[in-house]
Amino acid sequence: MMNHSIKDNLTSNPVLSTSLRSRTLAVLIALITTATAWGENFTVDGVRYRILTGILSNEVELDGLEVDGLVELKIPSTVSPDDDDAVYLVTSIATSAFVGNETLTSVTIGSKVTTIKEGAFKLCKALTSITIPSNVTTIGEKAFQDCTGLKKVTIGKGVTSIGADAFLGCTNVNEVICYADATKLTWTDNGNNDFKPGKETVCYVSDLSNYSTTLSNVNVTVRQYYELDIAGTKVTVDNKADILGDGAASYDPTSKTLTLNKDITAAINSYIVINRTSGLTIKVADNVKLENTTKGAQGLIYSEVSTTITGSGVLTLRGMVTSGIVSSTNCKLTIKDVIINIAGVVEGIYSFGMATRINNSAISISNTNMAIYGSTIFTDCHISYPEGATISNDDKFVDANGDVCKAVTILPDNSPGVFVSEMAFPDENFRNWLLSQDYGKS
Repeated sequence: MMNHSIKDNLTSNPVLSTSLRSRTLAVLIALITTATAWGENFTVDGVRYRILTGILSNEVELDGLEVDGLVELKIPSTVSPDDDDAVYLVTSIATSAFVGNETLTSVTIGSKVTTIKEGAFKLCKALTSITIPSNVTTIGEKAFQDCTGLKKVTIGKGVTSIGADAFLGCTNVNEVICYADATKLTWTDNGNNDFKPGKETVCYVSDLSNYSTTLSNVNVTVRQYYELDIAGTKVTVDNKADILGDGAASYDPTSKTLTLNKDITAAINSYIVINRTSGLTIKVADNVKLENTTKGAQGLIYSEVSTTITGSGVLTLRGMVTSGIVSSTNCKLTIKDVIINIAGVVEGIYSFGMATRINNSAISISNTNMAIYGSTIFTDCHISYPEGATISNDDKFVDANGDVCKAVTILPDNSPGVFVSEMAFPDENFRNWLLSQDYGKS
């Protein structure tokens, strides 16, 4: 048996020797090139990033600004240097990254950021609100210290650690919405001096029993919020009687009833109504229009859990948005004894999971790409337009030719006739007849 060293092999085989030497040199060059990139900064659109150390690292932290006067900042999830094809994940905001910035009023934190380091936004006095998304797990010490312009703070459900004095000197914060899991959250508030003095800042949470212990040493007064959002406003124990302050909507937690009294128009990227309260009733008390003016926004009504829409008024849903009404996988949506007009959206009614139940209601859906999607059960009402419309095997409403319906009219079984086709509203005589049926009062 013969033993040969690598040196012997290289010496005895010049072809192999050359090949291995070339490969070794290439690897060394690659490693050296990578090593010189570790910790280096690069700038994109006036924002400075630092490459985090580690072999083949694809992460960077936002390290600061190279421009003055920036008012609004949207931190991306990924970024690429101008002279490089590499794509880096933006996973953290560096220590003191924005300290003392006097112009930033709005910061949107990217979907890959997990850590906000010590003093990252310290003395950013122009910031008026901050939302910590659910992807963030750690808020470092003094991260928002002396941000005296802050009035509202939202803490995402993924946050597990908030460092000492993270909000020290933020003496104008009126409201904190905390979605974090009380059983996993550690919040260090040295001397109970975050936020307003004397626990004047209110922290709204979903579960008072768990949070009363978790936040006992934090300088806030703990109050309850409900799993319901109206036009971007969280419904709480304090605003439930007049959610938006204009008489448009109210919430009764005992009966789980959201009452719509007046038109609500908002420009938001999500939905006008977001519901996570099981058994909610949306009561249309008057002729009400919900309109989202943000083009391409998600929609108007979204529910994750069982919801009933009913009432004596006419509910109109409008906007150049994706969906009129969306029921998620675990939502049983019931539309009962009500008149609804949906116009201009991409999808009128969209059900992901359970069948939508439509009972004794008049519904007009027009000017859409798809009027209704999802299994639907009709009781005391029927599809009036287009004639011969049915639900296909893939849960789309199709006409007699098998084409997806872009307009649909549903009428009570005792209706005297068809009230709309491509129009968004019924004619006045028919509308008066519908209103005379005392919907929602049975």
